Formats: sequence, structure tokens, C-alpha cells
Amino acid sequence: MGKERCRCCGMEDQKRDHVFVELADGSMICGECAGRVRILYPKSFTWVNVYYSGDTDDDYASDEDTRWIDPLSDISFEAFQTALKRADEERIARKSRYGESKAYFNVDEISRVIKYPGKGRKVATDEYVVTGTVLLGTVDSTGVISVARKEKTFTKDIKRVETPHANSSVMENAAFISEGCCGGLILDGDAPYIYPGDILAID
Repeated sequence: MGKERCRCCGMEDQKRDHVFVELADGSMICGECAGRVRILYPKSFTWVNVYYSGDTDDDYASDEDTRWIDPLSDISFEAFQTALKRADEERIARKSRYGESKAYFNVDEISRVIKYPGKGRKVATDEYVVTGTVLLGTVDSTGVISVARKEKTFTKDIKRVETPHANSSVMENAAFISEGCCGGLILDGDAPYIYPGDILAID
């Protein structure tokens, strides 16, 4: 198999270690160019049960795998080119709507981080994870969350960020969460002022 070449920017994957997205018409787009339109075509994931056969028909095990859902696979290169211009327009519109913070994050849920040290044990930690999607900008571990409640604004440091692992039902540490992508913000201690549906400003 030959090297992949991005139809948008012409970048060639010399070592085949870059992520490329295949559009509906077979065009290959590098991850960096795809990221430019994620604000319009956010990438999400779901859990699916996977069953493994054993020695007999009645002997099987099940596990969960991550299945990514990428709407870019449903559009043509012509539509992708149009999306590049629309993405810039949408970025301007969201800045006007949300404000001038570095990034904005839409909350799906918040829960305590549970660790599983083995032998069926589970331990509740002092950490909490806020899962959701980056609406604008990029989020990393240097960010500070702010959320307004009536006349008071609460702030909270982000301890680290996580993204779903490509082939399992676990989250893993990441350098950042890109615009239009989902992930988790790990916090030290509870944040009872954050609710599902909130849009968090991050600076």
C-alpha cells in the first residue's frame, strides 16, 4: 500500500503514522486539515458490546469497545472545501455568541473518578471528570474553568484532560482535546456548580 497524501494540503505521510480521514468519495484528508472543520463535523464515539467465542457455543465472554462516529466520512471533497469556509464563519459566530475565552466546553455529565485496583475492587477517588465536547478552541491541562451562577462566578483548575482510547472503553491521558472533539476534564475535588448542559468558559 502506498503512502497516503492529503488532498487538501498535499501533506504526504512518510512514515504512515498520521491519522487520515477518508471522505465519501475516497479522498484522503490528514488529521490537521480535518481538525479545521471539526467545529461543523464533530467526532463522537459510542460503546458497543463485543462477544468472544469460547471452546463451546455456550462459552463466551463480552467486553466493550469504542466505535468512533465521524460525519466527515459521509461528505465529498467538494463539500469539505465548502466546509473550510463555513468553519471560519462559524468560529466567528461562536466567539460572538460565547465570548472571548480561549475555549468553550459543552458538558454532558460530571461524575466521580472510580479506579479499579484489581480483584473486583473499586475505589472512589477525590477526582471528578466532566465529560463533553469542545465547542470552540482547544482545551489542555493549563486551563481554568469558569461558570456563572446568578451573581457569582466559580472557577476551577483543570488537573488533566483525557480522551477515549481508540480500541477500548477507557479514557486515557491526552495533551489536549481539540475543537469539535469529545473528552473529559479531570478536576481535583467536586464542582457542585457544574451541571449537564452547561457551557464552560476555559482560559
